[in-house]
Amino acid sequence: MSMFDGNEVAIVTGASSGIGAGTATKLVQKGVMKLCLTGRNLEALKETKQKCVEESCNQITERN
Repeated sequence: MSMFDGNEVAIVTGASSGIGAGTATKLVQKGVMKLCLTGRNLEALKETKQKCVEESCNQITERN
């Protein structure tokens, strides 16, 4: 059972590395399907985004 119902929105700062990246992927594992990821390193941020998409079984999609 998920801790979240999927309607929550999480804003994760520093998601390009370390605790921020770990927090983003853990939130997806716990059922959060709406994320706003921010960070200073664009390439690393893209890697975190990809990990989140994979953890969600491709249920998360990118929006602009």
